Amino acid sequence: MNAVDMNDIKTITINKTRFAIRKFRGLTSVRVGTAAIAALSPAAGLIGGLFGITENADADIGKSLQGLGASMTSLEPKKVESLVTELTILNKNVSYEQESRAIDFTESSIDELFGGDIQYLFELIKEVITLNYRGLFTWLGGLFGKAAEDGQMESLI
Repeated sequence: MNAVDMNDIKTITINKTRFAIRKFRGLTSVRVGTAAIAALSPAAGLIGGLFGITENADADIGKSLQGLGASMTSLEPKKVESLVTELTILNKNVSYEQESRAIDFTESSIDELFGGDIQYLFELIKEVITLNYRGLFTWLGGLFGKAAEDGQMESLI
Protein backbone atom coordinates (compact mmCIF):
# COMPACT_ATOMS: atom_id res chain seq x y z
CA MET A 1 0.00 0.00 0.00
CA ASN A 2 1.31 3.45 -0.88
CA ALA A 3 2.02 6.05 1.76
CA VAL A 4 -0.76 8.59 2.23
CA ASP A 5 0.06 12.01 0.81
CA MET A 6 -0.90 14.69 3.33
CA ASN A 7 -2.55 16.61 0.47
CA ASP A 8 -4.99 13.70 0.26
CA ILE A 9 -6.36 14.39 3.75
CA LYS A 10 -8.19 17.49 4.92
CA THR A 11 -9.08 18.11 8.56
CA ILE A 12 -11.89 20.48 9.44
CA THR A 13 -14.07 21.32 12.41
CA ILE A 14 -17.82 21.50 11.91
CA ASN A 15 -20.11 22.28 14.84
CA LYS A 16 -17.32 21.50 17.34
CA THR A 17 -16.54 18.09 15.80
CA ARG A 18 -13.19 17.50 14.10
CA PHE A 19 -13.41 15.56 10.81
CA ALA A 20 -10.75 13.99 8.61
CA ILE A 21 -11.68 13.70 4.93
CA ARG A 22 -9.63 11.51 2.61
CA LYS A 23 -9.56 11.87 -1.17
CA PHE A 24 -11.21 9.19 -3.26
CA ARG A 25 -8.89 7.03 -5.35
CA GLY A 26 -9.02 6.40 -9.11
CA LEU A 27 -12.21 4.79 -10.31
CA THR A 28 -13.95 5.47 -6.99
CA SER A 29 -13.60 9.17 -7.76
CA VAL A 30 -15.08 8.65 -11.22
CA ARG A 31 -17.98 6.53 -9.89
CA VAL A 32 -18.84 8.95 -7.08
CA GLY A 33 -18.48 12.00 -9.35
CA THR A 34 -20.80 10.45 -11.90
CA ALA A 35 -23.33 9.61 -9.16
CA ALA A 36 -23.14 13.21 -7.94
CA ILE A 37 -23.81 14.58 -11.42
CA ALA A 38 -26.71 12.15 -11.93
CA ALA A 39 -28.27 13.03 -8.57
CA LEU A 40 -27.83 16.78 -8.98
CA SER A 41 -28.59 17.11 -12.69
CA PRO A 42 -32.23 18.07 -12.06
CA ALA A 43 -30.81 21.14 -10.33
CA ALA A 44 -29.10 22.33 -13.53
CA GLY A 45 -28.70 25.87 -12.23
CA LEU A 46 -26.59 24.57 -9.35
CA ILE A 47 -24.33 22.55 -11.64
CA GLY A 48 -24.12 25.45 -14.09
CA GLY A 49 -22.88 27.66 -11.26
CA LEU A 50 -20.14 25.18 -10.49
CA PHE A 51 -18.78 25.36 -14.06
CA GLY A 52 -17.69 28.96 -13.58
CA ILE A 53 -15.25 28.13 -10.78
CA THR A 54 -11.78 29.57 -11.22
CA GLU A 55 -9.12 30.52 -8.69
CA ASN A 56 -11.59 31.00 -5.81
CA ALA A 57 -12.97 27.46 -5.94
CA ASP A 58 -13.79 27.06 -2.23
CA ALA A 59 -15.93 30.19 -2.09
CA ASP A 60 -17.56 29.47 -5.46
CA ILE A 61 -18.45 25.87 -4.57
CA GLY A 62 -19.82 27.02 -1.23
CA LYS A 63 -21.87 29.76 -2.88
CA SER A 64 -23.21 27.37 -5.50
CA LEU A 65 -24.10 24.73 -2.92
CA GLN A 66 -26.03 27.32 -0.94
CA GLY A 67 -28.46 27.33 -3.86
CA LEU A 68 -29.11 23.63 -3.24
CA GLY A 69 -31.96 24.38 -0.82
CA ALA A 70 -33.90 26.27 -3.48
CA SER A 71 -33.30 23.44 -5.95
CA MET A 72 -34.30 20.64 -3.55
CA THR A 73 -37.82 20.35 -4.95
CA SER A 74 -36.41 19.07 -8.25
CA LEU A 75 -34.16 16.47 -6.59
CA GLU A 76 -35.21 12.91 -5.87
CA PRO A 77 -34.85 12.20 -2.13
CA LYS A 78 -33.60 8.61 -2.65
CA LYS A 79 -30.89 9.81 -5.05
CA VAL A 80 -29.80 12.52 -2.60
CA GLU A 81 -29.70 9.98 0.25
CA SER A 82 -27.65 7.63 -1.92
CA LEU A 83 -25.29 10.47 -2.85
CA VAL A 84 -24.80 11.50 0.80
CA THR A 85 -24.02 7.88 1.65
CA GLU A 86 -21.62 7.55 -1.29
CA LEU A 87 -19.82 10.81 -0.50
CA THR A 88 -19.41 10.25 3.25
CA ILE A 89 -19.90 6.62 4.31
CA LEU A 90 -19.50 3.83 1.72
CA ASN A 91 -15.93 4.64 0.75
CA LYS A 92 -14.75 5.10 4.35
CA ASN A 93 -13.29 8.47 3.41
CA VAL A 94 -14.68 10.44 6.35
CA SER A 95 -13.87 9.94 10.01
CA TYR A 96 -14.37 12.09 13.09
CA GLU A 97 -12.66 12.47 16.42
CA GLN A 98 -14.37 11.23 19.56
CA GLU A 99 -12.53 10.96 22.87
CA SER A 100 -9.18 11.29 21.01
CA ARG A 101 -10.01 8.35 18.70
CA ALA A 102 -10.76 8.36 14.98
CA ILE A 103 -14.21 6.92 14.30
CA ASP A 104 -15.41 5.99 10.80
CA PHE A 105 -18.42 8.05 9.71
CA THR A 106 -21.60 5.90 9.54
CA GLU A 107 -25.34 6.38 9.11
CA SER A 108 -25.76 6.51 12.88
CA SER A 109 -23.06 9.21 12.96
CA ILE A 110 -25.38 11.48 10.99
CA ASP A 111 -28.00 11.33 13.75
CA GLU A 112 -25.45 11.45 16.55
CA LEU A 113 -23.42 14.38 15.21
CA PHE A 114 -25.97 16.44 13.32
CA GLY A 115 -29.40 15.59 14.73
CA GLY A 116 -31.77 18.13 13.23
CA ASP A 117 -28.96 20.47 12.17
CA ILE A 118 -28.73 19.19 8.60
CA GLN A 119 -26.86 22.32 7.45
CA TYR A 120 -23.75 20.88 9.13
CA LEU A 121 -24.09 17.67 7.12
CA PHE A 122 -24.28 19.75 3.92
CA GLU A 123 -21.19 21.64 5.07
CA LEU A 124 -19.37 18.31 5.41
CA ILE A 125 -20.55 17.25 1.94
CA LYS A 126 -19.32 20.56 0.50
CA GLU A 127 -15.88 19.85 1.99
CA VAL A 128 -15.82 16.32 0.53
CA ILE A 129 -16.76 17.67 -2.92
CA THR A 130 -14.23 20.50 -2.69
CA LEU A 131 -11.39 18.15 -1.74
CA ASN A 132 -12.20 15.58 -4.41
CA TYR A 133 -13.44 17.60 -7.37
CA ARG A 134 -11.86 21.06 -7.16
CA GLY A 135 -9.59 20.32 -10.12
CA LEU A 136 -12.51 19.01 -12.18
CA PHE A 137 -14.56 22.15 -11.64
CA THR A 138 -11.55 24.35 -12.41
CA TRP A 139 -10.97 22.40 -15.64
CA LEU A 140 -14.66 22.57 -16.58
CA GLY A 141 -14.63 26.27 -15.75
CA GLY A 142 -11.85 26.71 -18.31
CA LEU A 143 -13.83 24.79 -20.92
CA PHE A 144 -17.23 26.29 -20.22
CA GLY A 145 -16.46 29.50 -18.35
CA LYS A 146 -17.09 31.74 -21.34
CA ALA A 147 -20.40 30.01 -22.10
CA ALA A 148 -21.43 30.34 -18.44
CA GLU A 149 -20.58 34.06 -18.52
CA ASP A 150 -22.64 34.48 -21.68
CA GLY A 151 -25.62 32.61 -20.19
CA GLN A 152 -25.28 29.70 -22.62
CA MET A 153 -24.72 26.92 -20.05
CA GLU A 154 -28.22 25.49 -20.39
CA SER A 155 -27.54 24.39 -23.95
CA LEU A 156 -24.34 22.64 -22.83
CA ILE A 157 -25.90 20.66 -19.98
